[in-house]
Amino acid sequence: MSCDYPADHANGSITFYTLDMGSAEVNCSYQITGRNPDVVAHVPFGGGQYFAAMNTEDYNSAGMCGACVEVSRDDGRKVQAMVVDQCPIATNPKCVRGHIDLSKNAFLQIGEEREGYLGTTNGGAAGKISWRYIPCPTTSPVTFRLKDATNKYWNEILVEGHAHPIEKVEVEINGTWQTATRQSYNYFVVGDGNMGNAPYHVRATDINGSTVEAMLELKAGGQPASAQFPACN
Repeated sequence: MSCDYPADHANGSITFYTLDMGSAEVNCSYQITGRNPDVVAHVPFGGGQYFAAMNTEDYNSAGMCGACVEVSRDDGRKVQAMVVDQCPIATNPKCVRGHIDLSKNAFLQIGEEREGYLGTTNGGAAGKISWRYIPCPTTSPVTFRLKDATNKYWNEILVEGHAHPIEKVEVEINGTWQTATRQSYNYFVVGDGNMGNAPYHVRATDINGSTVEAMLELKAGGQPASAQFPACN
């Protein structure tokens, strides 16, 4: 099966950031499990330390949350990272289309701290940067998480640990699949948030059109599906 990913960026750029620069949480709502060094849950590279904030346009209203990217420099160095955050054009003019703000430890795999801003064809001061989407190297089952572990009248759903970007989430309510709306912080909500009584039958569709399903209890923590999305290339 071919990966139905967005096009590669031949003219990209990168900077770096740390969570101590003002991130109490990441925009994709994944759990921060460490600081100094910064670690985000479900990131499959660098022991959870190689993650990225995607520019606003490519972030696509959280559509690329959990996507994995391979960033290449023209001297042959490469690094792989997972999108967990947004690089907001509204407050950072560098965050144009094609730009990625890498975690500091990911950036240091292909650049020096003193260089700071790489990608001469997209505004950077040195080096030519290109990047592409790649499958995330995870074989564990996809995980679902409820935003509120106790509220039976309102909830939202987060999908974590997926090999490919998530296209759609649905919840079966009274025998009918209802499509959830993705929020900018990557949770999905159906209608007014009332999904009826647990367990909740949920289905996630990835960018390639493959699906996984799970039955969710009203409880805290990640709840695994029975499978991971199939591989693509």
